[in-house]
Amino acid sequence: MEMKVRSKEIERILRNSGIGRDWDEIDKTPSFVVHHMHKWDHGYCEWWGTKVYEGGIYETGDWFWGTRRSFYADFQDMLSFFSCYFQVARIDTCIAAPCWQYHQFEFGRFVPENDICEETYLLLREHGIRKGERSGILLDIRNDQASIELVLEGGFRGYTTLCLLCPERQLLLTPDHHFGVTFYTQNLHQEESVVKKILEEFPSLCFWNKETRGRLMFKRRKPQRQRHLNNKRTALRRP
Repeated sequence: MEMKVRSKEIERILRNSGIGRDWDEIDKTPSFVVHHMHKWDHGYCEWWGTKVYEGGIYETGDWFWGTRRSFYADFQDMLSFFSCYFQVARIDTCIAAPCWQYHQFEFGRFVPENDICEETYLLLREHGIRKGERSGILLDIRNDQASIELVLEGGFRGYTTLCLLCPERQLLLTPDHHFGVTFYTQNLHQEESVVKKILEEFPSLCFWNKETRGRLMFKRRKPQRQRHLNNKRTALRRP
């Protein structure tokens, strides 16, 4: 079903949905964020291992750093969430495009030796879209899952700036390099209600609202592996 959608049509959809079409307008659009509890910073490529000091103290910094395997394990959490969300929200199609961003690649920088950049470029070229063009690709949620995953992964790794525009829902999804996706919509309370209900089944994901500056992690039974690790740490502290 993949087909090209011209930039003028995308601008019309954004305008009719009350969603910003550039950097200035998007900041005024109601929004909230769903992000992983591990807030990565541009993926796993810059990670060189955890720094451990005397006494067992280790440096974490403001962001989460981990291996490639950890990154894609967390990526599966986000994919599972969006699979549920698209089904509950009854979203059948979306448009992959820069939308309010000016380029398909972060800072307009195309890194040819990077796998995610190359795959994204090939997808765009297949549909007659040039680098720097703001046109998009119409995707079917069921049949074009690989392309949707490509958009999310590229955003999480900080190489691409494509968004997912859902016209039937009047919603724009923007992935970012801290492993979050911003939901831009004028129907804020409706989307928040749907998302919060789904998040009850995903204890590794968090909800953040820029209006209240509040982050919410839903209290669910901890995964077996995490409970085992907690018990292990407790045992180490016993005399």
